[in-house]
Amino acid sequence: MNFCVLLAVLGLFTILVQCHVTRSDKSDRTYMLGRDRKRAPLCQCGSKVLVCYYGCKGGGCCRDADCFPGDAHLLLDNGNLMEMRDLRSGHRILTVEGGERVLSEVKTFLHREPYKNTTYLTLTTEQGNQLTITGNHLLFASTNNQSTGMEARSASSVKIGNYIFTTKSCPRGHCPERVVQISFATKQGLYVPVTDAGTLVVDGMFVSCYSFIQHDLAHLSTVLYRSFPWILEPWQQDGFSPILSSLQSLGSVILPTSVLRLG
Repeated sequence: MNFCVLLAVLGLFTILVQCHVTRSDKSDRTYMLGRDRKRAPLCQCGSKVLVCYYGCKGGGCCRDADCFPGDAHLLLDNGNLMEMRDLRSGHRILTVEGGERVLSEVKTFLHREPYKNTTYLTLTTEQGNQLTITGNHLLFASTNNQSTGMEARSASSVKIGNYIFTTKSCPRGHCPERVVQISFATKQGLYVPVTDAGTLVVDGMFVSCYSFIQHDLAHLSTVLYRSFPWILEPWQQDGFSPILSSLQSLGSVILPTSVLRLG
């Protein structure tokens, strides 16, 4: 009985760790929930009523997207680069854990929609390296060039002059690089892979697998799906599990704001 309760709690926490897609009423579209072709909920955002694919956030507006695009790159255990669109469960990729570079297995995808578009921001460092990521996804950043000040923050909270961390041309686990430019563009693909370590190195930059809530809590909350990845198997090629989306509304009500990472 206690084990069942634990799994239920863990499943509940996952709802704010997923990739959520923003849409507005300007597009005047009907959005599909996975393959079920169900109409998305309506959200009251100020004076407008919006069709929101994955529900409403505080204030009634649509939730922001939290993913990586299909053309992002990861480093495999064989030394080859692979685009995010080609990544699959079972691949072992470079990441950082405990300050050290490690290889970690991709256990599952919380979200994988190759043909959807969304707005991404690109952080460019003074060394010319770039990370493309959606605003509410977590990355590791600092206001100074010391790793002791590094914390998991939403990408949208990073400002010019802040530091993000890279494995490129770095003699240790990760090195800071100062952000000098932030730009926006619409790109194809929505991907959220989850590794054993709970972290990724995307385009050479150190990021979390998660969004919305504190990184450590988010990693704990996905133990159910990392231990039993077959739960999300029907949606690993194209889609977002209705199991996760149906829990989202309940979790947004009961989770305390102190654990959220919304900006």
